[in-house]
Amino acid sequence: MSVQSKGVMVVVAHVTALAVTLGCGLVTSLQAQTPALKRREPVMATGTATAQRAVVPMPEGWNPPADVAADLERVYMPRNWAPLWSHHGVVTLSGRAMVDALADLESRGLDPRDYDVDRLSALRDSGRLSESARIEFESALSTASMRVLRALRTGRVAVSDAHPRLRFASDSADYALELQLLTQSMRPGDLLDEHEPPFQQYRLLKAALADYRERARTDRALVPLITRITLAMERWRWLPTRFASPTIIVNIPEYRMYMPTGEGRRGEELISMGVVVGDARGSHTPVFTDSLRYIVFAPNWNVPASIVKSELLPIGKRDPYLLSLNNYQIVDGRGKVLPMNAESVKALEANKAWIRQLPGGTNSLGRVKFMFPNEFDVYMHDSPVQNAFALDRRDMSHGCIRLSQPDALARLLLRNMAGWDSTRIETAMNGTDEVRVDLAAPIPVHMMYATAVGNEDGTVTFLDDIYGQDPALATLLVRGYEEMGVAAARSGAALRTGPARPRPAVRKPASARRPPATAPRRTAGPQRNAARPTGAARPASKPRAVRSASKPRPTLQREH
Repeated sequence: MSVQSKGVMVVVAHVTALAVTLGCGLVTSLQAQTPALKRREPVMATGTATAQRAVVPMPEGWNPPADVAADLERVYMPRNWAPLWSHHGVVTLSGRAMVDALADLESRGLDPRDYDVDRLSALRDSGRLSESARIEFESALSTASMRVLRALRTGRVAVSDAHPRLRFASDSADYALELQLLTQSMRPGDLLDEHEPPFQQYRLLKAALADYRERARTDRALVPLITRITLAMERWRWLPTRFASPTIIVNIPEYRMYMPTGEGRRGEELISMGVVVGDARGSHTPVFTDSLRYIVFAPNWNVPASIVKSELLPIGKRDPYLLSLNNYQIVDGRGKVLPMNAESVKALEANKAWIRQLPGGTNSLGRVKFMFPNEFDVYMHDSPVQNAFALDRRDMSHGCIRLSQPDALARLLLRNMAGWDSTRIETAMNGTDEVRVDLAAPIPVHMMYATAVGNEDGTVTFLDDIYGQDPALATLLVRGYEEMGVAAARSGAALRTGPARPRPAVRKPASARRPPATAPRRTAGPQRNAARPTGAARPASKPRAVRSASKPRPTLQREH
């Protein structure tokens, strides 16, 4: 221990008597500055404490909610449920600071009302607490603090509630230890900062949020935009706390794929390109995460049955020869290629045959595909329709991601693999036989959905909510925790002291509304490609900083 640290500890000893009168916050504030106390291991129940755990019951009034009960027991049982936020009924300085930190949660994109700030503030400011009020304050503040730590680190809403198939590795944070550190800190905001996503995009959104809240005091029209910023911040909290290197991210409403550096700084990506995503009318690209494992050059395309039935079978019935013009083959169950005639089309209609498209310039997958096997059979691939990438709105695939620069991605992924230089990659892409290349290590792929993007100049680009997912997430965020303190649990009363919150103003765009019942719905199915026959044109709009009138989307001749 340094001389300075020893000196601090001596001062701590001399002010202990004074702290009995003022509350132990003064001791806490000095201890928080002592280097030896930083990130130390928590004192958990072992030996004698284990015996105490068996004989010392939870005090009357303690009723921790299920989502934090286990961690709170780890903190309090070894100390026989002695308080951490007050001393002889007087709230500590660290307790006062923590309530202030909860009151400031709007700056982090959270709602302070979810953390019982009004009741905690009233108890804090009421003077010396009675025993029952002390227990109420202790339980409520520890519950709120624990929930805030988790919300900042992994999201206020459980990712499985918003996207049931979006899964990440379990959180490894020791929240019992982190709570103890908060009880010893006069600067809890610094500890909360450590639990927020470290990504540059999150920090840009957080900085812009403060500006928008200030401006909204005089311009209420900005309130819906504030909601969209907080939704984007929530979605960033779902991601792993650090990106593996490399990592692929596709932001669906941005029509963009990129590979960020460790902190995800804009302009420092390993690669960035425009993409085409699933059609908003039914063929949505799902939000999920998986790992890219291999690349296939000059791929065949085994057409999904749903696409055969809805798009190719009608063409074959009119004239089977039209299918052969685009390098389609009809293949029976034994793998035999059938002649392109009416009998083969009948076999196709009877589900006794299927369609394969050979490699080549008209192949719907283009010259290469990037495979991350998943339950949706969604992957990234090239496209023969390159003029699609010049459009402002690019939701026109069956769910897969069409890449504007697939050759550049292939070169990046194979740059350290012997024998795969640019020349060989180009040869393989233009070949007539499939070539599979397994990657040396899996690469994480995150399909995310954020309709607000922070910019380095402090502005925010607000993107069209093409799939209408913002209102659903906003509704989930409005819901409170099932339990938010022992007083509400005992009485059955609502925890929040203010009036019920209205739902955030997030309007579902017309393009994302459910199609009529008579319209066919496409779902994410096996090996869907990125395009389909030309359909009716519909409005399209460009990613922009403020909402404006949309422009019509040009009609394209799309590949099959």
